[in-house]
Amino acid sequence: MTISPLIDLDDLLSPADRTSAWRRTIKDNYFGLDITFKHGRKPAGSIAYARFGEIDISAIESVAQHHARTPSLIADNADRLFAMIQLRGRVTVQQNGRERTLHPGSLAIYDSAVPYEADFTDDEHQIFCIQIPRQRVDAVLGAGPHYTNVVLDEERGSTVIAAYFRDFARRFENLSLDHRAQMTACGVEFMIDALAGKLFGLRTSPCIGADLTTSWTSWSSKIV
Repeated sequence: MTISPLIDLDDLLSPADRTSAWRRTIKDNYFGLDITFKHGRKPAGSIAYARFGEIDISAIESVAQHHARTPSLIADNADRLFAMIQLRGRVTVQQNGRERTLHPGSLAIYDSAVPYEADFTDDEHQIFCIQIPRQRVDAVLGAGPHYTNVVLDEERGSTVIAAYFRDFARRFENLSLDHRAQMTACGVEFMIDALAGKLFGLRTSPCIGADLTTSWTSWSSKIV
């Protein structure tokens, strides 16, 4: 599978058509959101998307906008976790009683089954959005709201993970289907391990008792 374009608002003329098409595309491919573009700004943006087994990855560019996942929208039963890697611009997210701001290079995991609001404040933003099976995260971090809207920054390796996915996207077409799937899964595992390090300390995860230091040391020793 290749990364395929889902939508490019430059192909549409009227602001009303652009807004409705953007909402419909996100609802059909992710989950329902109440989306409003900032007053006075012409709706603009594009989404490219690929799916590898249970993991979806998207590259999203757009202008400033506000997202709300409300209780009525949660009734659509879209129970998914998604990681947001900020590449350009800023976004402030409220979920589970926490308000956090992502800057370029930072990342966090969110839960579509819990209400949230996201305010994309800049006129140009770019993110990678990765939909991850809940059980894959819970197996390492344990079930619960403790890991959502917890921001990883540079000192926890977020910029390394962001660079990994950015370079992966650039070289995507040169990789075999198997390698695309393997590299996507590998990037997700890096992300989960890094979040475990922030929540519990690098050495162990309380859920599986694994020595994460060993896995990171083993991986890094292979880099020349």
